[in-house]
Amino acid sequence: MKDGLLTDEEYRMQKEKYQSEISRLESDLSQMNRDEVKAGKQLVQTKRWAAIVKKYSNADQLSQELLNACVELIRVHTDGSLEITFNYMDEFGELLEMTRRLKREVA
Repeated sequence: MKDGLLTDEEYRMQKEKYQSEISRLESDLSQMNRDEVKAGKQLVQTKRWAAIVKKYSNADQLSQELLNACVELIRVHTDGSLEITFNYMDEFGELLEMTRRLKREVA
């Protein structure tokens, strides 16, 4: 604008365009930083699960120790059915979803 290459209006339009792009990029960066923190926490949980799997991979019987390591809750319903909640399943689901999202972003 100083050199007379842009009018005031062209300058304002370009400035708004760049400011909008900067805001979008800052928002994207902020989301990536949140994802990185979340992924780090999930990785810790995943490593714990991997250690449990490695420790008990050759087990041929269900011991109390193995049950406590893998199962959070067992509910027996009045109809005799069982509901089993495993440890770390939420973390695996979140990690899987984040992996899928990052894969789409990279592609």
